[in-house]
Amino acid sequence: MSLAASTALYFKHCPACHQPRPVEEPLCETVRPDGSICGWSLMDVDLQPAGATPLSPFAAAAASSRHCINGHALDAGDYLCMVCGADPAPEDAAPTEAAEPAAAEPTAFGEWTAIQRLAVGPDEPWDRFLVSRSASDALALLTLYRVGFEPDPAVHEALRRMPLDHIPELLATGRLGDRAYEVVERIECGSLADAGWFAADLPDALTRIVDELGRALASFAEIGLRHRDIRPATILLRTREPLDLVITGFGSARLSDFDLEAVAPLELTRYSAPEAIVGAVSAASDWWSLGMLILEQATAGACFAGINDLAFRLHVVTRGITLPSNLDPRLQILLRGLLTRDPLRRWSGREVQDWLAGKKFPAPAAEAPAPAAAQPITLAGQRYSRPDQFALAAAEAANWQEARELTLRGTVATWLATAQVESRMEAEVRRLTGDGVLSEDLRHALALMAMNAALPLTIAGEIVTPAWLLAHPEAGYGIILGETVRHLERMDREAWLVRLGTRVAAVAERARQLEVALDDERLRVALLATSRANLDAERGILRRLFPDTDHPGLAGLLERARLTDEELIILVSAAAHQFVPLASLTDAAIATAGKAGVALDAAGLAELLIQPRREIFQQVDARIANFARCGVEPVDAWADSFRVERRLPLDRAATLLAVPPAAWREPPRQQYVATLLELFEKRVSAAIGRGPLVRFILGKTTARLDLTELGSALRPAEALLNHILSRVELKTDLDPNAYLEDPAREARLRRLVSHAETFRRDTGIDSRYLAFPFVTVRSGEGVKPRLAPVLLWPVAIELQSGAAAAATLMFDRDREEVRLNPALEAILGPEAFARWRSARDELLGRETIRLQEVMDVFGALAPPRGRFLAPLPGKDATAPIGSTLVPAAALFNAEFTGQAVAGDLQQMRRRPPAGTALEAVLRVAARPAEEAAIPPAPELERFITVESDPSQDLAVLRARQAPGLLVEGPPGTGKSQTIVNIISDAIGRGETVLVVCQKQAALRVVEKRLQAEGLGDRLFLVGDINRDRAAILAALREQVDAVRGAPPG
Repeated sequence: MSLAASTALYFKHCPACHQPRPVEEPLCETVRPDGSICGWSLMDVDLQPAGATPLSPFAAAAASSRHCINGHALDAGDYLCMVCGADPAPEDAAPTEAAEPAAAEPTAFGEWTAIQRLAVGPDEPWDRFLVSRSASDALALLTLYRVGFEPDPAVHEALRRMPLDHIPELLATGRLGDRAYEVVERIECGSLADAGWFAADLPDALTRIVDELGRALASFAEIGLRHRDIRPATILLRTREPLDLVITGFGSARLSDFDLEAVAPLELTRYSAPEAIVGAVSAASDWWSLGMLILEQATAGACFAGINDLAFRLHVVTRGITLPSNLDPRLQILLRGLLTRDPLRRWSGREVQDWLAGKKFPAPAAEAPAPAAAQPITLAGQRYSRPDQFALAAAEAANWQEARELTLRGTVATWLATAQVESRMEAEVRRLTGDGVLSEDLRHALALMAMNAALPLTIAGEIVTPAWLLAHPEAGYGIILGETVRHLERMDREAWLVRLGTRVAAVAERARQLEVALDDERLRVALLATSRANLDAERGILRRLFPDTDHPGLAGLLERARLTDEELIILVSAAAHQFVPLASLTDAAIATAGKAGVALDAAGLAELLIQPRREIFQQVDARIANFARCGVEPVDAWADSFRVERRLPLDRAATLLAVPPAAWREPPRQQYVATLLELFEKRVSAAIGRGPLVRFILGKTTARLDLTELGSALRPAEALLNHILSRVELKTDLDPNAYLEDPAREARLRRLVSHAETFRRDTGIDSRYLAFPFVTVRSGEGVKPRLAPVLLWPVAIELQSGAAAAATLMFDRDREEVRLNPALEAILGPEAFARWRSARDELLGRETIRLQEVMDVFGALAPPRGRFLAPLPGKDATAPIGSTLVPAAALFNAEFTGQAVAGDLQQMRRRPPAGTALEAVLRVAARPAEEAAIPPAPELERFITVESDPSQDLAVLRARQAPGLLVEGPPGTGKSQTIVNIISDAIGRGETVLVVCQKQAALRVVEKRLQAEGLGDRLFLVGDINRDRAAILAALREQVDAVRGAPPG
């Protein structure tokens, strides 16, 4: 099937013009009757099969006297359709009839059945149903989120652990197609919005609302939960008497530990905090919403009477809220504290509880007004003497054109020159208005921001938000790509827009590194997206069409468990020709299964292949766990390859998973062996986790070097690091100037090489490693942070002798395994260590690795200090509480005791024990049947040197047979004599014997008995690898020389 045929199986239904559009279109290209292009963003519109009834993503709006040109109802004060973004229709125009029939009503949600659809507001991002599991069960409330509105699963987990005092019980979560849903207990007394302003004249009722919601928000703050949508409609009444309030609507909630985050503003309401309106959310944002809710109750809604929402938001951002003078003085203090514009000074849980307890203390002081100008300026018939007031009025839609003319003609700058304001303000306004690269609207908007420090970027009365960018894609793309973000960055304003501008360059650079071709039209729309959930949803839609790729760069991204925003944008925007269509992949899987002789379920194949790669590989992992084999030779070979390489083509993965689970059988007691060896390995790792593996320190004389010390302009340190990370067996020369100019550094380098050679000669173990990256771990206040390596990369570093010594460095392919520092398990804990090990496996599964990729992978586990190579922190360096990833690298010798044992245990875990000595030691083989008596061996075939009884003779003969035997007995029963006879029998038959004991004394006893039997020349004892080395080598040399010098025969 061709690519065109594959994409033709689906379409998107534009919610603005009601026309079906191809899935490749990021913006609707329908031509309207007036010749204009629709232009509505289709990035978060659901994918539908060809021939399906078009689904309307929004419920029908209530009847209204005002509507947009596409027939959607408008509320009073709306200047833009909240459904399709179109302009309002003329007042005498009739609403356009809906072009599509109603969508089929969903009735089943997993084990829940819909009983009744509930009415919701036209702007709500969800549908709601009363549902039940069975006819006898009580009804519950199901919220079905619209496409593009994704609740955070981590929030659901947090809600399950919270007490139910102020939240509904979460009964279930799931998905219906591309839409998420959640089921909570039904609260039957309605919402605070339905209850009206019952507390307006009841101070006790107002206090009760503050108490109920204040305790709820305080409990949210304890776990870092931010609701981000507190308003009367999301607060339900469990009971009216006594008043018991429950907060719902957690679809926008997020978990965060930061005081202030630059994130995309949510669906803005009259209850949104100033920082939320301009593109940030803080821990205090929910408390502002509480203040607005209390103000609305106290004034019986008069605070919102006759307001224009756009103008109200501008007023909130720049001036805050003006409280009515007739409010109760005590309530005035509470509202001044909750409705402070500065989130860092705003009241929260502690102050609210003190207010409820009757403690008296002042609210935050009001902000001082800006100085007035000597001469006023006139705008729309009004005279303004303060720049901030003029800027606020000039930003309103009604005054925009007139104010823009005043700004661009220089009238405003001339007025500022005569005003009693800082000269920097006048200079900034002249600089911005004189930038000819910017459009007239943007020059005017930036100049207004220079005059009012609280004013967000505003175009013709509309605050520039993520929703505005998507509604005006061309203008939005011009803002984030052009000079506007550079001015905003210089002015330290609109951090979220600056971040979008920075992201443009980051996406371009990452795509260049991966050599990925991007579709410019899709890229423009994706770059304007500030919602990670929307990008994930779009990626999910594209994965149903193009689940695989032959492009190495894109393949690496598809295998990653965690993607940065930039990488997700690349996946969404990559040109379609670089992907493998679902139809082609399905055909390849069927062909692969046919060659392997495996029956494949073609009906369920597509649903398997469209899953994320990591989920498919998790299924493969579970299927082949504990070295299970199915008996199909090619499939077993693929399984063995996957265990080592951690990757598998999707057609082979589908074939492997098509083998029934019952056909996969584990080797005998394999799980027991793997678990036992893992336990041994952990114990050894705990013993070896000392020294530089847990607290890495660079001293003046230590045989360790920071990689930045070996870098130079000719051979930059970052280039050396990337050479090692590439895992290519190719030597690279170090610049001699980097170490010869500093005698101490050269001495440390020589000591590093010398110690490594000595250690390898003594133990046979190569201890040369490059440590990269590092992690700092600080458990609390007053605790000194630990600096520990994360990955240990085996390297070969050589240094020639002489004055002009040349040094080389390369990745050691003979020790190909890149180790995760085993000491991290004791530092971070077993659960965290498992996540770091999973990240290592993900990283090493890539074709190529660079510094930034390492920081990205592990940066999801600990916040990175940067993405470029930096010097190693010193021993007195400070670190925040928790874990921090440090992009530093160092060369050192990992000379920890037990390294060989840990390596052997790792190797043993990877091999089945069948037919090995391990099978006998761990007793995992089935108990062999008791053999008949072994016939006595001829006297010429017996090599016993110590007098023995018949039972000892039988033990010697049984020792010749696998898997061996166990000799037990109390002291004085002849065990030592039997051991001597077994050794002498083995020597007589030309075999070699290794005798190991837990204690040196036991070895000495065996040695003396063998010497007494004349076998002293046939053995040597290794008691100390350093002390006995010379004597053993000398004895072996003497014996070899004696054998060579003996006459023939």
